Amino acid sequence: MNYRILLITPFFLIFFGFSELIRDFFDLPFYGDRLYFLYLLIIFSALLFYLSLSKVFKYYKFSKIAGVESFFYLFIFLFFIIDLCKSKKNYFVPLQLLSVLIYLYYYRLVTKKLSQSLINKCYSFFTWFISLCMIFIWLAWFSGNDSLIDLKTRNSLPSIILGTFYYLKSLNNKSNFILFCFFLLTLICETKSALLLFLIISFFEFYNKKYKFGHNLYTSLIALLFFAPFIIIIIVNSYFSSNYDDLIELEKYRYYIRDDLSSFISRIFGGGYLLLLNFHYIFPIGVLDNIDKEQLLFWGYPIHNYLYLLILQYGVIGIIFIFFLLKLVRNIMIQNLSLGISLLYCLLNFNDFYIGFIIFLLPMFDEFNPKSLDLNFNEFTYKSFETNKYIYNER
Repeated sequence: MNYRILLITPFFLIFFGFSELIRDFFDLPFYGDRLYFLYLLIIFSALLFYLSLSKVFKYYKFSKIAGVESFFYLFIFLFFIIDLCKSKKNYFVPLQLLSVLIYLYYYRLVTKKLSQSLINKCYSFFTWFISLCMIFIWLAWFSGNDSLIDLKTRNSLPSIILGTFYYLKSLNNKSNFILFCFFLLTLICETKSALLLFLIISFFEFYNKKYKFGHNLYTSLIALLFFAPFIIIIIVNSYFSSNYDDLIELEKYRYYIRDDLSSFISRIFGGGYLLLLNFHYIFPIGVLDNIDKEQLLFWGYPIHNYLYLLILQYGVIGIIFIFFLLKLVRNIMIQNLSLGISLLYCLLNFNDFYIGFIIFLLPMFDEFNPKSLDLNFNEFTYKSFETNKYIYNER
């Protein structure tokens, strides 16, 4: 049992971004492609070691992610091929997606022999551990060490911890401590967007309990949020009698605007106006070298809308992949509304598909579905309860 807990440790450290904290603290050169090559090396080493200790591999059956797992591998291959065609080769997107799927497989493999209560304790322990690290970083920054400002600003971390809270909540696990860590880290990381996500989820959870969502409403919600930047741009362009050149200037000078407003401008206008201005370049396989790559950057990082970025970089192939990705989001919403909204929100507000976003995918696997988990109510699992009920009825 102990070796399995040790083997799952690399997953949780990378899941909560501890490896990136180490990278930034020691200023190590692991960014972009190199970071995910390192992740793959770590997880493959742990995977091989685990398989050498366990016979579970030959009995293990692959599950499907909403019936489209094969499409993920197909599109990862296509993204690699498209990136090969570009003069400036960048394999970040396919490497990241591949890492997510491999980490998810490894997590399912290792935790298959662990009890659900022990897995939940791992989530709680590593949440506590990473929160403690962030507190020390914040105290060091607050005492005057300005070099730690980027280290303490982990924008994705509060969203991942919020997803952990909703996941454990769906398993009837007491996770108020994790919710406390979420609010603490939004303060430390200065991530107001995570607080907005919490308010959005709270509203929809309340509405869903009172009126119940229909499946068509899930589709409408996804479509509204996906097209929101275009709608806002059109409204601004019409109402203020502005044009796209004005929006470009606004985006260009966002660095000199108050932080909250500049971040809002980048997320709403940045991806939207780039996609509208360069839409004729995306066919058939993305912008390639037709536009200046600097247009796709936000202070040195890609635009903060992962879905729009896929369209710009991979064209028609990216659009088809987004269709399946949004279908996945809809299926997650049906299983767990909070995690589905969280995934969609993160895809529209971040430039990456982080390893930590795995937490949003867990409802789509039978072994992580509360209806099929060993819940250990009164020392009976769900399956044993059904068996006992059958025996009782027979008597």
